[in-house]
Amino acid sequence: MKKLTLLLFIFCITILSCSPRRAKKLPEAKYLATLPINTFSNPSFELPKISPTPSRLTLSMERQPCMIGKCPAFAIYFYEDGTVQYSGNQDVEMIGDYASKIEQSELKTLLNLAKNINYFDFQNVYPTSSKIIMDVPLTITYVKADLEENYVENHHHAPIPLIRFEEHIEELIGNLEWKEIVNQKEDENE
Repeated sequence: MKKLTLLLFIFCITILSCSPRRAKKLPEAKYLATLPINTFSNPSFELPKISPTPSRLTLSMERQPCMIGKCPAFAIYFYEDGTVQYSGNQDVEMIGDYASKIEQSELKTLLNLAKNINYFDFQNVYPTSSKIIMDVPLTITYVKADLEENYVENHHHAPIPLIRFEEHIEELIGNLEWKEIVNQKEDENE
C-alpha cells in the first residue's frame, strides 16, 4: 500500500510540473523584411558585389630607416596565392606601392628555407643579451608556414642564417617584375 501511495504521489507531481500553466512563455519570432517585397521582381535590382576573401599573409620583411644616414626603408609581403606587394619608402629605387606574382614553387622554396634555418626557433628580438643600438636599421621579418609562425626584430647581432635569409628576400625584390599600384584617389584628383 505504501508503494502504491508513493507511486501515485510521484505521478501527481510529474503531472503538475508538466502543466501548461507552468510552462514559460517564449517570445514569438516575427518575420522582418530586409528587402522590399518587389525587390526580386525588379529587373534592375542587383545584389551587392562582395570582394573575394584576400589571401593570407605567409611571409613579410620590413626594413625601417635609420636615424642618421641613408638606409633603405621598404616593406615586402608574400601571400599564399603567390601575390607579392612592395612598398618603398626611402633610399630605394622603387618608391611607392608595387605588386608582383611568384610561382607557388618559389614561395614554397622560401618557406622551406625558413624551416631549414630554424626560423621558428629564433628569438623575437635581437640582440638578446646587449642593449639595442637605435641608429642601426631595424629589419622585421614574419613567416607563417603550416601551423608555425614567428616574427623577428633584427636590430643587430642576429644569427648569421637570419641575416642571409633577409638578404635572400631582398634579392628577390630585384628579380621580380613589378607593376606600380596607382592609388584610386590620386587618379580622381588628376
